[in-house]
Amino acid sequence: MPLTLGALLIAVVAGLAVWSLTPRLTQPVSRMVVSVAPSAPVGASVSYSDVAISPDGAHIIYQTEDDQALHVRAVDQLQGAPLRGAAPAGNAFVSPDGAWVGFTNGPALMKVSILGGAPLTICEVPGVDLRGASWGADDTIVFGVRSDTGLLQVPAAGGEPELLTTPDEGFSHRWPDILPGGSGVLFAVDPSGPGSTESQIAVLDLATGVHEIIIPRGLHPRYSSTGHIVYAVEGTLRAVAFDLDTLEVTSDPVPVVEGVMTKDGSGAASFDLSESGSLIYVGGTASQAMRSLVWVDREGGEEPLPLPSRGYFQPRLSPDGRGWRSRWPNKTGGPCGSMTWPAALGCASRTRALSPFRCGRRMVSTSSSPGPSRGRTRFALGPGRRARAGREPGAAGGRWS
Repeated sequence: MPLTLGALLIAVVAGLAVWSLTPRLTQPVSRMVVSVAPSAPVGASVSYSDVAISPDGAHIIYQTEDDQALHVRAVDQLQGAPLRGAAPAGNAFVSPDGAWVGFTNGPALMKVSILGGAPLTICEVPGVDLRGASWGADDTIVFGVRSDTGLLQVPAAGGEPELLTTPDEGFSHRWPDILPGGSGVLFAVDPSGPGSTESQIAVLDLATGVHEIIIPRGLHPRYSSTGHIVYAVEGTLRAVAFDLDTLEVTSDPVPVVEGVMTKDGSGAASFDLSESGSLIYVGGTASQAMRSLVWVDREGGEEPLPLPSRGYFQPRLSPDGRGWRSRWPNKTGGPCGSMTWPAALGCASRTRALSPFRCGRRMVSTSSSPGPSRGRTRFALGPGRRARAGREPGAAGGRWS
């Protein structure tokens, strides 16, 4: 889901910046730029982190802009390569042994060998969209979702997700990070409605099941092997010292690096940490790029569509060429959709969570809005014609084969 503002393009062209967090200030801090192939630039998503790093710091995983595939880049290699079996994919995270990459494909939480191969489904993601996942040493995956159901956990081998936390009304629990030794889980407490307070950072004590706020303002917490929590505030990463035994913050925050891409609507920040002490991040801003949609013929002629400028992305044509759809981000971090049917009408109607066309006669959307229509799948049959199918709470439109 690329957002291609100038600030982001500069950062993507420059590559992914990696630097080393060290436990003692007297040690030097090293920085390097990791280049990516011009044919497969990093794609900045609307609502989740865009990069991950293996625990040993040897591999970087990122999503590409054009094909929405995951690529893996060994830090000692000059270029990355597509991760076979992980396309389309997003929300990448890595197993503790570095052997597996977790990701989402539509509403499915999946995993694939870091060497590539056939992906395995772990579970269906309730709450429409994943909002962060962490793979523990005991092969339990903790993840958050867009809705207010709280954190969930599921065996990495697969199974039914179980509720781990329950947020207060008007809030959601997102972007979990399992602490070393499995003593607790860091996560963000995000407001889910307008006018709420800013995001806070909490820790869940897995021994007692009790969680408490430990940082009053911050996004996307990650534990560093240096004994710190690293988190984002308005594009700046900050760090505080953290005691694993008492699960308490023991210092004031200090700035670590500026210019890190954050997604205010979802509370995501595009950075990750390895156990070896490396921090990887994508620089830039995720503000909405304004674009216009045009028809382009085989001779290269362009005909603008009579639609307002928006942050359009992922435009798709039906196989028969008579219909199209596109998506754009909204203020809450979720996607909206627009389509014409048929294309000659030049009109647009809004849907949600659109699936790609297959047969050219129908298109699928799933409502994530509060109310009785939440989770209902609709088939768009033509202009003004919709057929409602069954309801599955938390379901989302995926790809149609």
